[in-house]
Formats: sequence, structure tokens, C-alpha cells
Amino acid sequence: GLIIAQEELDKTAQQVEFDVVNAYYNYIKASKLVLLNGESVNMAQGHLDQVNALLSVGMATKADVLRGEVQLAQAKIGLTKAWQALEIAKNTFNNILGRPLNTPVEIEEAEYPSADVVIYAYPDLLTLAYDGRPDWQQYILGEEIAEDEVRLAYSELWPSISLVGNVERSATKYSAYESDSYNWTALLSGSWTLFDGTANFNKIAEARANLDAKQAEQISVERAIALEVKEANFSLKSAKDNLSLTKTVLDLALENYEMAEQRYKAGVGTSLEEIDAQVALTESRIEYVDAQHALQIAMAKINKVVAGDIY
Repeated sequence: GLIIAQEELDKTAQQVEFDVVNAYYNYIKASKLVLLNGESVNMAQGHLDQVNALLSVGMATKADVLRGEVQLAQAKIGLTKAWQALEIAKNTFNNILGRPLNTPVEIEEAEYPSADVVIYAYPDLLTLAYDGRPDWQQYILGEEIAEDEVRLAYSELWPSISLVGNVERSATKYSAYESDSYNWTALLSGSWTLFDGTANFNKIAEARANLDAKQAEQISVERAIALEVKEANFSLKSAKDNLSLTKTVLDLALENYEMAEQRYKAGVGTSLEEIDAQVALTESRIEYVDAQHALQIAMAKINKVVAGDIY
């Protein structure tokens, strides 16, 4: 029972560790999204200023100005939502750490680690999980307890023998007389219940049924662990691949925006083209941050499901 309680403590500690990591990266993600949405507002404002300047010399239309104003308003809405998300992330982070919700959050290094992570083979992860998972160890201990209960139930069918011994020593000392005496006793007793109806046999049947139920539980516990490890491993692979793809899309979106901006300044592009390129760039930046965040959470999930710090 003590060992099972210790395993439960370990399981709780692992969950707390994952929650802290999750809250930490959620705060970083929210911080980055505030910066990105702030840049989006600046880009929209710059575009609107440029359109107004071109309108004053007859090179833009009122429709271009309206599009720019709509884009600026949408960017400001996005920034407001980002600030709200950051406040929620800060409160969650403080709550996970057991601090007052209004405690300032100061993170010195708010950068994601390298995306060049090693993807372990599923069988290797599964072996680590069975070696370290507290819930699996609890199952093993529970099965041992059930086996002990069966043996204890059978022991009621046999005689009960007890041997009790006692030794006493007394010493008497005077100036002219002294003596030592020893006394010992031994008691051997035994009892054997030859018939108690069906009580013992029912206890044995109950203990065996509990053991059978515990052994049947093994399949579901094994499958649950295997499924959790497999899903975590797949999520990590997907997150790593997705990060590489979103980086490529971000590079293309940035190049497309720069070209659209140059074309519009040169008078050969339209305001709508530049706005579309700006929106695509903002979305690509947000998707890249999401991909970075997903990779770190997937790594933390692997650590949790195998009950070890391999990342």
C-alpha cells in the first residue's frame, strides 16, 4: 500500500510537471502573438497612410482607402484578442505555480528550443513507459496484492500454530548476600477449524475472482498505455514535419508580401494585392508560432507518457 501511494505521488508530480510546461509555452505563444498582431497593425497603418498619400495625388481611389481602413480595424481587433489571450495565459501560469493571479510574469528566455529533435522509435518508447509509468507499476502491485489475498484465503484451511516464549531474570544484591534467578516459560498452542460451513471456501472463491478480475484488467491497462504512447509519438512526428512546412510557407509569404509592396509603390500593383499579401503573411507567422508551440508540447507529452525526461 505504501509503494502504491508513492507511485500515485509520482503520477501526480508528472502531471504537475506537464501542466507547468504547458502553461509556460502557452504564455510564450501568447506573448509572441501579441508582437505579431502588433506588427500587423503597424503594417496595416503603414499601408493606409500610403493609400491616403496616393489618393491625394490622384493615384488611388476611395475604395482603396476603405479597404485599408477595414484591414486596419481587423488588425486592431486581432491585437485586442491577443492581449486578452496573454492575460488569460498569465493567470493560468500563475495559478499552476500556486501564485496570486496578478503576479507579474517575467521570462528571461522566451525563445523556443531548436526544432531539430530526435524522434524515438515507438517500441523503444513503449519499453520506457512500461518501465517507468506509475499507473503500470500500480497495476503490477495490485496484482501481487490479489495473489497474496488468495494465499491468505487458502491459509484458513490449515492449522494455526503459535509458539510464545518468555525469559525473566531477577537479581538480589546485599552487602552480605546476593543471588540471581532465571525463569522461563514456553507455550505452544494450535487450532484447526475443521468445519465452518462454506465460509472459507467462499472467501477463497472471492479472492480468486478478484485475482481473475485484476489479471483481466491487464489487457486494458496495456492497451491504454500503448495507445497513449503511440498518439504522443505520432503527434511529435507531425509537429516536427508541420514546423518545417510552416517555415517554408512563412518564407514564401514574406517574399510575396515584399513583392506586392514594391509593386504597389511602383504603381503596377493594386491595393487589394498588397492587403491580401499582408493577411497571408500574418496568418503564416501565426501558423509558424503555433507549430513551434505544438512541437514543444508534443515533446513534453512524450516525457509524460514514458515517465521520463528524454527531451
